Amino acid sequence: MPGVVGPQEDTGWFATNLQHLSDMVLVISADTTIVWGNEAIEHTMGWRHDEFVGRSFAEFLHPDDLERASEVAALVGQEVFVEDSVRPALYRIRNRDGEWVHLELNSSKGPTPDGHLIVVCRFTGDLVYSTQLLEAVTRGASVEEQVAATLDLGRWRYPQQGYVIVHRVDHGYTAVAGPGVPPDLVGPDSPLGDLPWRKALEVGATLEVDDLVDGMDRSHLISDELVAVATAAGFAGFLAVPIPDDGYAEDAAIVVWSRRAGSALAGHRYAIETMAQALTLVFQQRAHRLKLERAAFTDQLTGLPSRRRFLTLLAEADAERPAGSGPVALYIDLDDFKSVNDRYGHGIGDHVLAAAAGRVAAALPPGTIVGRLGGDEFGILCAAGTTAAEAHALTSRIADALARPIAHEQGRVVVGATIGLHVGDGAQSALVALDLADQSLLVAKADRKDPTVGA
Repeated sequence: MPGVVGPQEDTGWFATNLQHLSDMVLVISADTTIVWGNEAIEHTMGWRHDEFVGRSFAEFLHPDDLERASEVAALVGQEVFVEDSVRPALYRIRNRDGEWVHLELNSSKGPTPDGHLIVVCRFTGDLVYSTQLLEAVTRGASVEEQVAATLDLGRWRYPQQGYVIVHRVDHGYTAVAGPGVPPDLVGPDSPLGDLPWRKALEVGATLEVDDLVDGMDRSHLISDELVAVATAAGFAGFLAVPIPDDGYAEDAAIVVWSRRAGSALAGHRYAIETMAQALTLVFQQRAHRLKLERAAFTDQLTGLPSRRRFLTLLAEADAERPAGSGPVALYIDLDDFKSVNDRYGHGIGDHVLAAAAGRVAAALPPGTIVGRLGGDEFGILCAAGTTAAEAHALTSRIADALARPIAHEQGRVVVGATIGLHVGDGAQSALVALDLADQSLLVAKADRKDPTVGA
């Protein structure tokens, strides 16, 4: 029998009962020698029986996992697990190509008198895929990679079924799906109307259809066109489940398109629950990161882009501006804001500053970038192609808006503003234009204080 080492080894029971299992099964003696293995050794790890059986299992185990495996083997030999069975764990095993493969291993003492260990090795399983997901989360992988790992965590039990995850990103919705699901059943750009996941989000509840063609009216859930595409792909029903996503106003969803020859929809509920828990972790982490990013990129008082975000937007504008088009920048400094703080306190000062920022933003044409640079200073980059005449008109419009009184709890104040303007040439960056607008502002302030300056 292939895999039997020595006539003294009683491997008949193993060969009879375990030879054709899809999981790789090994029988290991107390000295770690592999005394038997089933035929799955070859199609899972690539090893021939004569290359694998008869050698120490330690030769194939990752060095970092060796100590842990030795401890478990010793405990099994001491019958520590007689009443409490060994729990599955992940180990890295070297395949014939030299790659380290994560396998879920479980072991117990065999039924034969020699007390060899039976070790069952599985490529798939919750441990394998949850570890892959946690690894992706802890190393800060992209949300798309984490969502794909979550899909694998759910669909490994039913790889032929149509698993789909649809989730929100900055530019809209995106989706990841297992193989065999036609694009028109995935979304979010399906030309066939609202897919089941969107219907589930609209009603805020799970939607389930066991049989798409059972004669019942499903028009409120799925269009005839979608039914035709789904049935042509071999699907018989669907289960769509909303998943909360605190990072965005719109939630995510899991969809399972079930095949008639596969498991009933009820059989997918455990997988969906597992996926939902994993997605909650992924989305909670993303929501926390988005909150920090938005705090870093948004000035909390005025709601305008922060200095950091504004400078990033300047660099992005440089990359997108047409060749030969010079940047046009404005630098704004409120004139009498310090006196507001001194007279009324910082609470009213904050109110006045926020109101002033709102007036600046309201005066801007589409395509204009604005940010708070710090204190009572604001920067503006005009849209590409803005002419000098248009920039001067914008300067006057902003100055007029800031010259109107701002009401507050104790009365009204006028802060006014000095505005520096620079119309750049095609060789200048937006940041250089902003710096030159700042210099223009300083000259304007000096001219106002001393008419002889610059004369």
